Amino acid sequence: MKRYILLTVLQLCCLPLLKGQLRRQYQLQDFIATAAEHSINKKLAASTRQASHYEYDNFRASVKPQLLLTGTLIDYSKDYLAVRQPDGSSLYQYRIQNTVTAGLSLSQIITATGGTLSVNSSLNRFDDIERKFGQFSTIPANIYLQQPLFGFNAYKWQKKLAPLRLEEANKNYIQQQENISADVVRYFFDVLDAQVNLDLSGKNLQHQQQIYDIELKKVDLGTASREKLLQIRLQILNSIQDQKQAVVLLQTALFNLNSYTANPDTTSMELLLPTELPVLHISMEIALQEAIRNRAAFTGFIRRREEAMRDLQQARKERLTVNLTASYGLNNASQQFSKLYQQPNSQQNVTLGVAIPIVDWGRNRGKVNLASNNLKTTEYTIAQEEMNIRQVIVTLVKNADLIRDNIEVSHQTDMIAQERYALAQEQFKLGKLSVTDLNIALLEKDQARKKYINALRTFWDAYYQLRCLTLYDFATDRRIL
Repeated sequence: MKRYILLTVLQLCCLPLLKGQLRRQYQLQDFIATAAEHSINKKLAASTRQASHYEYDNFRASVKPQLLLTGTLIDYSKDYLAVRQPDGSSLYQYRIQNTVTAGLSLSQIITATGGTLSVNSSLNRFDDIERKFGQFSTIPANIYLQQPLFGFNAYKWQKKLAPLRLEEANKNYIQQQENISADVVRYFFDVLDAQVNLDLSGKNLQHQQQIYDIELKKVDLGTASREKLLQIRLQILNSIQDQKQAVVLLQTALFNLNSYTANPDTTSMELLLPTELPVLHISMEIALQEAIRNRAAFTGFIRRREEAMRDLQQARKERLTVNLTASYGLNNASQQFSKLYQQPNSQQNVTLGVAIPIVDWGRNRGKVNLASNNLKTTEYTIAQEEMNIRQVIVTLVKNADLIRDNIEVSHQTDMIAQERYALAQEQFKLGKLSVTDLNIALLEKDQARKKYINALRTFWDAYYQLRCLTLYDFATDRRIL
């Protein structure tokens, strides 16, 4: 049994310690920088933001003047066509015809009114091949206006909402970058926890082996019972299993950290405790102001209100539809191209269309009521979400000093617990302390170490959570850009 324990200790303790001399050491900021540059989440955030920029560019292009060239290169017909006669009968006539058209149009959306103004020019050539007859027709210039009256102006709302969506996307990108840092903190401390557990289990196994050797000598001398020796053997076997499990958990935690951060270094590594804490000057007023100023959610609140108001106005405007179309230009037709643009004739066209619902069984009123209720719901939801964000910020700011104090207390507790365990070991070797009391000191030492690690985790979690909520770095007192 003793031989098996010694071999296990050599395999699980000595070899990792020898390899540890070749381990590369990493700090928290190393992984944050790597994730900010190479992680899939960063690339996804950048792609999402780029899509928002493309969407905004498309909107800006849609409200600028559009120049369009149209044409029909061949419109050939060879068939019989029914021609209505003066007496009402139809006579099928054979035809062979071809038509070629070309047009140029310059159009502009009027965002203030929702109408469209365009200037058009076209040239057509018609050939009746069967009758050997050809003719040109042209519209040298034509001004066309299409304008809805008293209707919903979608372009006006797009002009108001598009910049808000772009601003929200830019802020959300910065926020996602901070979320990546917060996720790295979580994965980093998962590795630290596993790393500490493995280290503690290895040391504890060595210490228990020493206790076993001492008790074995006492059994040989007849000053200790074999029951205690068996108890220590059982603890050693349990410690061996715990250490094997700690190895697996450490490998899993390292894999998760490297996968998330896209860390190219897959060799053996050692993570250092982030004990150097930034000095923070946190003001409650500044934290709330910067959150409102920088966070994408608050820009989203404005956008969502505007969208709800847009839907309500659209529901109200759709009850009456009045469309005005007007055009003025010149046109002419001639068999000779040289005479086509000589003394062209003027052409005018005005159309005013009206659609007024007489009986719709309350459908329009229902749309207005639904949009009005959605606006109220949006207002209430935004108020609740804003209150939740404010509450989280207030809680973090108020707990900032307490979290930092907990680190100092946990660090002192850790040092005291280690010193106490060292003294307990010496007393045990002198026979002044029982195995039970020694195990209690060992348990307190391990718990104190883990509490210290957890206090550091709590600080860095809160630090990056506050950065995510405000997009403001209180360590440098400036916005995160």
